[in-house]
Amino acid sequence: MLTIAQNFTQHVAYIDGGTGSFLIQALIAGVVSAGFILKQRWATIRTMISGRKVGRS
Repeated sequence: MLTIAQNFTQHVAYIDGGTGSFLIQALIAGVVSAGFILKQRWATIRTMISGRKVGRS
């Protein structure tokens, strides 16, 4: 019974090279996407934090 449990945990800990590179690529894409969204919405975020309203002239 102990041998079966040891073999199971060894296989679960393994990450294939393709899977690992996919996870790293997804992480980098998420960070870059968050940066672009933050850049595009910066004025809105700044007014929400400061509490001031932006008036149109």
